[in-house]
Amino acid sequence: MTCEPCPKECDTCESEEVCITCAKSYYKMKDECVSAPECPDGTYPDDISRQCRGCSKVCLTCYGGSTKDCRECNFEEGYGRYNEKDECHLVNCAEQTYVHVDTASKAVVCLPCDEACAGCKGESSANCTSCGEGYAVMSSAANGTVLCKECPAGYALRENDKCKEICGDGLNMGEYECDDGNVANGDGCSAECTVEEGFACYTRANEPDKCLDIVPPKASLSVRKGTLLTVTFNEDVFVTMDEDYLKSMMQVYLKSGCELTWDFASSLKPNAKLTKFEIQTEPRCSLKASQDSFTVEFNDVSCVVDRDGNELETRVLEARTMRYVYSSASEMAYSEGLGSAFDSSSMVTLGVMVFISLFQSVSVGPFWSFVNMVQLVSYLPALDCTIPSNLEIFLTDYMNIRKVAIPTDLLPDFVMAPLNFIENFVTAPLNDRFSLAGYESLSFLFNFLDELLTWFLVALLYVALIVLCRLVPKSKYSRPDPRFKYFHEWKSGYEYNGVLRILIEAYLNMNFCAMINVNKVFGLCLLE
Repeated sequence: MTCEPCPKECDTCESEEVCITCAKSYYKMKDECVSAPECPDGTYPDDISRQCRGCSKVCLTCYGGSTKDCRECNFEEGYGRYNEKDECHLVNCAEQTYVHVDTASKAVVCLPCDEACAGCKGESSANCTSCGEGYAVMSSAANGTVLCKECPAGYALRENDKCKEICGDGLNMGEYECDDGNVANGDGCSAECTVEEGFACYTRANEPDKCLDIVPPKASLSVRKGTLLTVTFNEDVFVTMDEDYLKSMMQVYLKSGCELTWDFASSLKPNAKLTKFEIQTEPRCSLKASQDSFTVEFNDVSCVVDRDGNELETRVLEARTMRYVYSSASEMAYSEGLGSAFDSSSMVTLGVMVFISLFQSVSVGPFWSFVNMVQLVSYLPALDCTIPSNLEIFLTDYMNIRKVAIPTDLLPDFVMAPLNFIENFVTAPLNDRFSLAGYESLSFLFNFLDELLTWFLVALLYVALIVLCRLVPKSKYSRPDPRFKYFHEWKSGYEYNGVLRILIEAYLNMNFCAMINVNKVFGLCLLE
């Protein structure tokens, strides 16, 4: 082992590469000794410790350890000075500006942030410290900055500066189960954009989701008026085939095996929307209440679908029978003949009685009593009881002489105006029995419309009699000429009987309508 001399810059050393102390004019830098100019940036040569010591953090280069000994400010960390004599200090920029360092001039200036930033550390929207109004945080970085941008289509800004998918705008971005373009319930996609029970929703590119009802429609069967069947659906349905094909795909029969014929009560048009349809049956036997069942079978359920194409689920419908009295063809013909004879004889009797009352001064009180009796009898079909078909035809078609059909197209406008106004108050009949009896509304004025027209024509005749009475010549004692006495007698009769008959007719009808409305309001079982 031999002793080797240390390098010239070392005063003492462990080896040629490791100095322990430095020679004069040299400064320790880790294991080396360097001259003062060789101390790296960020350090300065300390004559006391003979080391290259670190500058203050505000300095990039320095000649001492104080903040006042900076040659250059640490602009990379935001330190600068307003002039060469000032100390280096941290530059504070106003809101929505950031510290910018010009590397060429080594100057520190404040520049405005990107419009997406409320505060920032750099010029782009990726260097925001917080987002400006209308902008959301898209991502964040480890240095505390965030990327701020406007929410894309289909999203809206929330309070936490986050974008949240919009529910109800018709753009399904994946956060919700569905989005059909609205916030209504009951259409398959709820107000919260969740798929409702019984529906399936399908996402379409750039279009609102399409939600389809996957629950098939159901039907129920009820019996009215003894033989009229009503098929009611729980939702709107469409008949896909024509009426003849539908009828061929249906079977209607009585469980007891009693023979019957049937047909649709009204025409069914293909693809027309409906919630029910009626089937008129004609059993060839009398039926007891709840002792038998009507059955309706759909052999091809594809004939009836809902709006989403779901086929009818219910194939077989049943309903208990009501009491029905069968009338043969001969009995029906006899009833129609009897009713026609009654109708004709009533009109002839009316004409004869009017003629007698006009020219023979005979009272027609008994005839008017008969008319009132017929009016009361015509109410019988409104009762909730089953009557034979032949009697029903007789009562509704021939005993209902209180109804007089007036050709309204011949009436002047000043007469039709109040009548049209009355029709605005039309309401539905209480039930089918009232409709059958001729009562299409609960309104007294509407039900009494035909009578009002009749008495209006009678009033016009009365006006004509007044004019005739004034025009006929008078005797020398200013009395009516005996040759024209009938005009005056007719006028007097109208003044008494006309008003009386109007009141009687109106009273009977008004009383009946009052009973209907009492039953409607209080739910009494008086008439149904």
